[in-house]
Amino acid sequence: MTHSSLQLIPDAINRFGARVHAVDGHRWNDSTPCTEWTVRDLVNHLVSEHLWVPHLLAGESLEQVGDRYDGDMVGADPVRACIHEWGLARGCGQPEWLDPAAVDHSLAYARANAERVAGLGIFAAPVRTTSTDPAVQLLSLLGRAV
Repeated sequence: MTHSSLQLIPDAINRFGARVHAVDGHRWNDSTPCTEWTVRDLVNHLVSEHLWVPHLLAGESLEQVGDRYDGDMVGADPVRACIHEWGLARGCGQPEWLDPAAVDHSLAYARANAERVAGLGIFAAPVRTTSTDPAVQLLSLLGRAV
């Protein structure tokens, strides 16, 4: 059976995504067969390419897309990723479950860096909570009313 490239892309992306989700946290800086790239660099490369493809499909040229997707598209900050995952879920009416390992890591980081993080203006002021749930504590610490 013959397939077009467009038919194969969704499955390829899903398989790649499954492999990304299976990466152990300590392996992101490991080398890949692309000798100049770490695992993180390779994932960032694919993410950035997929960000500019819709522009090309809409008729824009590479020059028009420019360098807007150069640099770190993966995000070095798992705390922001965790918080924004929750925000996206809440905004879309999806289940608001957060990965316990990501919550534990993010909560430890947020607690250890609370003063510095507050001074950056990235998150709203902390919201008081009496909850013992780590996810609620994290979200509250970073200004989310749960």
